[in-house]
Parts: sequence; structure tokens; C-alpha cells
Amino acid sequence: MSLLSIQHITAGYGIQSVLFDVSLDVAEGEVVAIIGPNGAGKTTLLRAILGFIRPNNGNISFKDQSIVGMEPEHIIRMGLGWVPQEESIFPSMTVAENLEMGAYILRGNLNNRFNEIYNLFPILKERMRQPAGSLSGGQRQMLAIARGLILQPDLLLLDEPTAGLAPNLVQMMLSKIKEVTDQPQRAVLLVTQTLDALRLCQRGYLLSSGKILYADTTDQLLSSQEVRELYFGGVARE
Repeated sequence: MSLLSIQHITAGYGIQSVLFDVSLDVAEGEVVAIIGPNGAGKTTLLRAILGFIRPNNGNISFKDQSIVGMEPEHIIRMGLGWVPQEESIFPSMTVAENLEMGAYILRGNLNNRFNEIYNLFPILKERMRQPAGSLSGGQRQMLAIARGLILQPDLLLLDEPTAGLAPNLVQMMLSKIKEVTDQPQRAVLLVTQTLDALRLCQRGYLLSSGKILYADTTDQLLSSQEVRELYFGGVARE
């Protein structure tokens, strides 16, 4: 069953279109990748899904309901989570306070939610009373993902979660993302520029110049010489 369905959208900023006739879908419990070069429109696509940008044409449905024109907060309340590429934590707040901010729409006792997060990211429990700005780059990214998970979204959007991390932190971050994506009840749409992150996914879309050029299983994308030439320069770039 399709959880997210994007049908022939054209979208951009003002009169400048960035996406052209883009269609994709994510099923319940599925992990799907969007790959493509810088400037391809990957982040713009995520912003359109979240309601920050309204498509000029086409439709976006979440849980069989059109979400075009809805406010981002309402879309999030429907069960869609987002971890943007740019810094998305509050450095002067503690780790625990950052998580509380992520859970701002919830009411009642949040202990179970926090325990689930701390089980997934034990280092955050150890640092829960530290200012988030004192964390390492990898720990800050864990906190950003934890904030995206605190609402227990049905679909989590991850925008290049390993970007800017030191090489020794990338594998650690990928192992944590694998723990997230291994949960069968959660669907994930992952924007990535690394092969290792792509391997965490079941299917992928190649976005270039605002258009979907290829859509296939991860194995087929990884084995396609044409995809390698278009995106990886003919070699398997890690």
C-alpha cells in the first residue's frame, strides 16, 4: 500500500521551476532513496512534500489524502517526520530540551517516547543534560534524527544525513540509520549521495536537473553502468 504518492508535480520558487513532472511513491515500511548530483532538486522535493513549497502542477498524497496546500505543521501531525540537512538543533539547549522541543505537539507523559529514543541512541542519554552545542558532529546528527523520531512518524524524510561528517563518523552514522530503517513499521525516504547509504534502501530514484531519470530496485541501480556514468562518473564512488 502506498503511504506517499507524488504524481507529476512541477514545483520551484516563484516563477523558477526546479522540479519537472516528478512522480514517485513510498510504500508502508519501505526504505526508498533519492540520489542525484548537487542542484538536482532533491531538497526542493522534500520541501514540497512537507508543504513549504506548493507545487504548480500535480498532486502529493499522504495516507491517501492530498496534502497540497496544507500547512507543514498539519502534515507533521499526520505522521510525517523530517530531518533537514542543515543544522536543526538548538545549541544552547540541553539534549533533553531539544527532544522536548521535537515533541511539542504531544501531550501527556513522554517517558516511553524518550526511553525508545535513548535505547536507539544511548550516547544521547549519557549527554542528556549537556548543551547540544557541546556534542560532536556525529552526536548532533544523532540528536537531529532523534528529534525527527520522537513523534513516531509513519514516514521519516532524511536529507543527506551524513553530509559534512568526518569520514570516521560516516560509518557510525550509517549504522544508526540502519537501526532506524530496520524497524518494519517505519517508512523512510532518504536523500543521499553515498553508495553505502543507498545500500540501506530497497528502491531508489535518480533525480537530475529536476527530472526522474531512473527508478528501480537498489540492486539494479547499483549494477547499472548508465547510472554510474550519469551520477558516479563511471565508477563506484563511496
